[in-house]
Amino acid sequence: MPSGQFTSRLEEPWQGSDPTADLPAEQTTCLYKLRLKYSDTMHAFDILGDPVRRRILELLADGELPAGAIASAIGEEFGISQPAVSQHLRVLRDNGFATVTVDGNRRLYAVDSGPLQEIDAWLDQYRKFWTNRLDALDTEIRRGRRG
Repeated sequence: MPSGQFTSRLEEPWQGSDPTADLPAEQTTCLYKLRLKYSDTMHAFDILGDPVRRRILELLADGELPAGAIASAIGEEFGISQPAVSQHLRVLRDNGFATVTVDGNRRLYAVDSGPLQEIDAWLDQYRKFWTNRLDALDTEIRRGRRG
């Protein structure tokens, strides 16, 4: 692939030669699972990297909505067409972030929390970096109120 171009999924640095070729099977299996988890998590960030898709999920966080209502709100906010909104809905649906139910002639979209829970679990290892700082900020704000 030419430099500067990328696919919809992030390119893993281990593609090409297999660095696990000389490892025992149980270590290779463990590394494969780590790679798969890394790849899936990074793919989720690719999907959520688009502000339109993030906004659609925000709208759906309050409950299911018909496709027409989503297209109207997103079209007004971002100035994009109904077919463009439909493409974003399809990406969310195809990648597990949203579900669709047919109700007569309407399509009702809802958030599927599974991928978001996976991202939350991945982020959990980094929470220590900001939790203590937020607790310290809260303490300072409370001190300021008393002083």
